[in-house]
Amino acid sequence: DGEALVDSKGDPIGAMNVNTFVEHAGTDINNYQYTTLTLYFTNKEGDKLIPENRSVYYSSNLPLERVVMEQLLKGPREDGVCPTLPEKTNLLGITISENTCYVNFDDTFVDGALAVQESIPIYSIVNSLIDACQIKQVQISVNGESKLTFRETMNLNKFYKKNKKLVVSNPS
Repeated sequence: DGEALVDSKGDPIGAMNVNTFVEHAGTDINNYQYTTLTLYFTNKEGDKLIPENRSVYYSSNLPLERVVMEQLLKGPREDGVCPTLPEKTNLLGITISENTCYVNFDDTFVDGALAVQESIPIYSIVNSLIDACQIKQVQISVNGESKLTFRETMNLNKFYKKNKKLVVSNPS
């Protein structure tokens, strides 16, 4: 009726967006879950992906795909393994629809790209998400725009599937 939305105390709630709402997938709110993720980082040469298993506790309020990306953005823990994403990269959004994961980053993903082969950051994300989540492909965007080319040849407007050819088990 033209009045501000208020909470149970009568305080105005203010502007809301998609991040205001929590997806509830049938688990108890405020529970924590434990899982082991396989995250893909790079070797020192920046031309291969190295799998790193990481055990994490996470809030059941968070979608698993967000947990995967947050862990990937934290970087590797093992010696001889290097990060694939710029340290200050912000994850603006992540959703799954029809077996596809859509990942949206800020400009840092492109502007702060690390000195690694151009396919390494893309497949670090794709392989990590596909291994952890029930998805078949990933599309990456920057500030909501997917009609971009990452570096020279990696078109972000396509759907990427897992790439096993880049993966090696030994970081040396």
